Amino acid sequence: MGYIIITKEISRQKQIERDREYLSQELQSALLLMSRPIKHFVHEIIKCSLDTSIADAAKLMTRKRQNVLFIHKNGEIIGVINNSDFKKRAIAENIGLEKPIMEIMSAPVVSLYENALLYEAVLLLRNKNISHLAVKNDKGAIEGVVSFNDIIGTQQNSVSYLIKEIEIAEDVEQLQKIHNRVPVLVNALIESGDKTRNITRIITSVSDAITKRIIDLAIENQETPPCRFAFIVMGSEGRMEQTLTTDQDNAIIIENLKNEDLSEAYVYFQKLGKIVCHNLNSVGYQYCKGKIMAQNPKWTQPLAIWKEYFSDWINTSDPQSILDASIFFDFRCLYGDESLVSDLRNHVNQCTENKSVFFYHLAQSVIKYKAPLSLFGNIVSNNQSKGELNLDIKKVLLPITSFVRLYTLKNKLFETNTLARIKQLYKHSYITKAIHDELILSYNYLMQLRLRFQAESILQNELPDNLVDINELTHIEVATIKKIFGEISNLQTKASFDFKGTA
Repeated sequence: MGYIIITKEISRQKQIERDREYLSQELQSALLLMSRPIKHFVHEIIKCSLDTSIADAAKLMTRKRQNVLFIHKNGEIIGVINNSDFKKRAIAENIGLEKPIMEIMSAPVVSLYENALLYEAVLLLRNKNISHLAVKNDKGAIEGVVSFNDIIGTQQNSVSYLIKEIEIAEDVEQLQKIHNRVPVLVNALIESGDKTRNITRIITSVSDAITKRIIDLAIENQETPPCRFAFIVMGSEGRMEQTLTTDQDNAIIIENLKNEDLSEAYVYFQKLGKIVCHNLNSVGYQYCKGKIMAQNPKWTQPLAIWKEYFSDWINTSDPQSILDASIFFDFRCLYGDESLVSDLRNHVNQCTENKSVFFYHLAQSVIKYKAPLSLFGNIVSNNQSKGELNLDIKKVLLPITSFVRLYTLKNKLFETNTLARIKQLYKHSYITKAIHDELILSYNYLMQLRLRFQAESILQNELPDNLVDINELTHIEVATIKKIFGEISNLQTKASFDFKGTA
């Protein structure tokens, strides 16, 4: 009985920690958005002179599709009017439409400087009970306007609001629109200096919610699943480290069935896999170039076959096959029966026991990495002949995530997230404090850089990728990347020493 009490207490504590972390992320994302300068949310104003007739002012607002109009005298803004003012004053008070707009305008104009923070704008809007706020430049001239609805729209990009919208979305088109708002949220968090892990987990939370909703919608349009199953994700999504340019890496585990029942299950889940992957692609999650997706029959299999896959990779595969299959070792359950995933994970841990050759081959993804440096220590790229100097950050991250995966599997830890793995490795004394600190700093820096460039590309209507233009980096940023190459070299030395392919 004592064991049961202890187990329950530990589970309760873990739940409290998870809830606290979620609340922290939720509050942080909302607060960070509200801490941005209002200049990021400003719209250009439309204006007219104070002697413009009410009728002409109304026509101007209609033509410009604006619901607020500023009134000026000799170029200086002296008043403002919105749509409700026409109803409350001009119509209700029976003021002739030929009268000058100055007779129904509000004055003086309530304003803030463009560097004021969003939450300051909210307070002022509420205190004054107004719908719009004029925004002044650094010289004190009114050049823009921000509305209460603009701010509400900002909050609609917060995590909880996005998730709620996803959960009630009725079709793929709605999910696509929600997905398109993620870069706005990410860019705000990056500019606010949020932690990398929070940003990637927010991206993953949205991705998970969209995938779950797509699966729900697919199942609603089919019959009930014929048996237990688990929809798993791998690679960066499995590690909860998605960025803004992540393709699909997913699969389906079916419970073990008799042959006659398995045939029916194959038909059902292969159809489900095709629908889910197609809809994910429509939303914005691109097809995997390597076809590691649930729509591929090879990756929709019963648990017994999945165990065979991992047994083969661990026991008999050649070095290249092991490297190609490495992303499978980052799997986690996204939807369905988690016991199937736990069963498979236990099988992997059993199979890797005393498999020094397997770990030697797996270590090659760390050891064989070559930093893109010239003989003089300058960063080089494949595009230099075109006058470009691009660095693929994903490739620089690879030896780091591979190193952490290698030691996590070796020591039978259950975490999939790289930062969580690093902390667990240090907690159990599998790595030193120095290695722990360097891994955390290097990983966070590279991911922050990667996300920053991706968000900027999307906001400029360009396709995001994993390339960083070295010419756009400061000397300190370039020096930091070179230092990371040095740390990777240290990781390679350690992996070479620890994994020699002998018993």
